[in-house]
Amino acid sequence: MDRFFCIAPMMRRTDRHFRYLCSLLSSEAILFTEMIHANAINRNNPEKFLNNSDVSNSTVLQIGGSSPKELREATFKSNEFNYSEINLNLGCPSPKVQSGNFGAVLMKDLNLVKNCLQEMMKVSKKEVSVKIRLGVDDFDIEESLDDFIFELSKIGINTFYVHARIALLKGLDPKENRTIPPLNYERVKKIKEILKK
Repeated sequence: MDRFFCIAPMMRRTDRHFRYLCSLLSSEAILFTEMIHANAINRNNPEKFLNNSDVSNSTVLQIGGSSPKELREATFKSNEFNYSEINLNLGCPSPKVQSGNFGAVLMKDLNLVKNCLQEMMKVSKKEVSVKIRLGVDDFDIEESLDDFIFELSKIGINTFYVHARIALLKGLDPKENRTIPPLNYERVKKIKEILKK
């Protein structure tokens, strides 16, 4: 799958109607669902959250959660739907998401992230990827992030979607976290070089 042009996952924006519109504008775009919590899939009719009949097979399902068991179950249920990839969100900074111990705050717990991804990969018929930030709060943006990416690549994660700024989990709302601090594209280029090795 060519990932040159991706439409980022956005809460209350990248619903099936928006994705359909994007697919009409460009057949080349990789589209993402809104982040869907694993429990929403597991505790409800999966069809309600996962019906993807309106777009092509270039749509990535983005899941949130921090329970390996729940993520495994949600991933398994997603197999019957037409998604090109399953993506674990490690980038959302919202207070609501933090309080559920998923999204960007998960980047602080490498072992839990690895357990979650390994359980997802055991049952997924599609590639499993991650969306990450350059860091979280005081999480060292250079050495720790390189180690984080290296460890995930060792368990079989080959695709990283990088939001090119750190997530500041205290003092900023999600809207501010989309503009503060400035984007750091040079750091993303370094990550790409690391992954080539």
